[in-house]
Amino acid sequence: MKKPVHLLLSLIFSIFLHKAHALEKYSPEKLLSLSRIDGASIRPDGSSMLYQVSTPDVSGNTSRKEIFSCALSGGEPLLWGNFSEKVMMPAYIANGKKVAFVKAVSGSLQIFVAEPDGSSPKQVTSAPNGINAYVFSADAGRLVYTSQVKTGKNINEIYPDLDKVSGRIIDDLDYRNWDSWDDYENSHVFVCELKDYTLTSTKEWFAGEAYDYDGIAISPDGNMMACWAKKLKGKAAAISTNTDVLLCDLSTGSITNITEANKGYDKDPVFSPNSKMLAYTSMAEDGYESDKAVLHVYELRTGKNTALTTTFPEGASSPCWNNESSGLYFIAPFEGTEQVYQVMLKDNSIKAITRDVADYTSVQVTGDKLVLGKMSMTYPRTYVLWDLPTGREREITFNNRSLLSTIQTGKVEKNWVKTSDGKKELVWVIFPPDFNPAQKYPTLLYCQGGPQSQVSQFFSFRWNFQLMAAQGYIVVAPNRRGLPGFGKEWNDAIARDWGGQAISDYYAAIDSISRRPYVDASRLGAVGASYGGYSVYYMAGNHKKRFRSFIAHCGLFNLESWYTSTDEHFFSRHDIGKGYWEKEGSEAIAKHSPHRMVGNWDTPILVIHDELDFRVPVSEGMQAFGAARLRDVRARFLYIPDEGHWVMKPQNALLWHREFFRWLKETM
Repeated sequence: MKKPVHLLLSLIFSIFLHKAHALEKYSPEKLLSLSRIDGASIRPDGSSMLYQVSTPDVSGNTSRKEIFSCALSGGEPLLWGNFSEKVMMPAYIANGKKVAFVKAVSGSLQIFVAEPDGSSPKQVTSAPNGINAYVFSADAGRLVYTSQVKTGKNINEIYPDLDKVSGRIIDDLDYRNWDSWDDYENSHVFVCELKDYTLTSTKEWFAGEAYDYDGIAISPDGNMMACWAKKLKGKAAAISTNTDVLLCDLSTGSITNITEANKGYDKDPVFSPNSKMLAYTSMAEDGYESDKAVLHVYELRTGKNTALTTTFPEGASSPCWNNESSGLYFIAPFEGTEQVYQVMLKDNSIKAITRDVADYTSVQVTGDKLVLGKMSMTYPRTYVLWDLPTGREREITFNNRSLLSTIQTGKVEKNWVKTSDGKKELVWVIFPPDFNPAQKYPTLLYCQGGPQSQVSQFFSFRWNFQLMAAQGYIVVAPNRRGLPGFGKEWNDAIARDWGGQAISDYYAAIDSISRRPYVDASRLGAVGASYGGYSVYYMAGNHKKRFRSFIAHCGLFNLESWYTSTDEHFFSRHDIGKGYWEKEGSEAIAKHSPHRMVGNWDTPILVIHDELDFRVPVSEGMQAFGAARLRDVRARFLYIPDEGHWVMKPQNALLWHREFFRWLKETM
């Protein structure tokens, strides 16, 4: 009997090896073939869920958008409906008797209503400028949506006889944002009455006002509506983060600013299931977009406003009420991850619901279960069903499962590294999928943007650590000073010290990991975007021969030129300080601006910058590339004319990845 058993074990082992060898490593093309899952809507009876799936179409340089359904009890997700056009933003309405969704009609997005199986679609809206967002009351008798409304004159309207003129007249700040110029339009709120899913009346709220209204919510009883807005213009808007939550009585037309006393960000209103309370998040400091967000609850009848998470060490996001209106779930950062928490109204008690090495990205309640968005450095966003009594979870959307099963990924390791000032920082290390500790590997230091954005368990379709590792690199990703998840003091420490302790933290991380025997310390690179790009430029001037290659995408190079050309000036004022025309600001820029250290540049650098990036204008990349070449430093400039701070178009994304890895191959 020994020989047959031995043969059987050998056969099993051979099959295992064959399957292991059949796995492929990540490539840019494989990464872009993954679907992006978002926008879940749960049927009120808890039986099923609809969600949006977006899949890049490289040949068409666009994305295919579809709606899928899945039974919460289990089973394969199924394509919902029979639509040849893009469909998106699904929502169960009328207690699950109908489904609302959005698709394009003559180039503008409009709301449709269909049967639960997608049949008999009926167009509900014909908004001239399309739909931005929408929400129905519980009985589907009211609809609230936002749409763009003309609130200003363009130059052709000022000078009608100049019908081919292309210029702009600008009298104040706040004239462009992220990747678009002021289009003389604003997002306004429309409240509609319906009968048999046909609009019987439509009222534009805030008509005549030149402000954007977003974050719409409607109470389950259909009587109240909430939204948030920054009611500032020009310089005032550019230097402030003061947004307010507005509570609107749909019967009387009254509007109450429930956050007027607070001068920072107030947003994300969510009504309680009993329609008696409104939850929202609030930041106290005006001009600080990364201040700690505190969860508040406002009682509609009394006007009492209670802060629930003041003593909690981290900011709260994505609030969601429990079924009984007695507490809320929310998401907060924790040591390089994003976790789900619960807070109860009676005593403000807070407990952690999840503790996986993952990022939970959204939370919804259905019965005694939660539907959670979830991702990690190893797998893209999916939805899981979390059972509250047992604490067990089960994946319910696995559109990417088949493709992921063919891809070999590398180990992700959590480390704590001692910093130059005696503290400790969490450093993720991602290894190549076929890692062999007896070999030596080139290693990349990843520099995070934000700057106050945690290096969590995110799965990025651009800065993807598994893709980098699949090309044979060890990736070192530190949670340096200035990131959430480690307390407010750690998060706030980077303000007005960009080139200080945060950079020292980067050096501590790479120096610690590069002492390992399998790291080739003679082949180190540093890469990053935004503040990460700034970090690359800054280290290029003082890295003391640590690195062999640099890549900076949309990085800040010259803080003096950037200070007044960026689109949101509250950011520069908070993080850098006073302007360069004042002594304090001049000294800060002299100390922290990378362009002041170009005389020390001696390492090859790839500069990537996008024309439509108004947060960090393209001139920053041009200056950096020009400085490198005038210094006779090897450099390359990848210029992308039709992207903003991020690269969104599939073919541009492929170009980005190919040049990224070509540069590393040439220089490391």
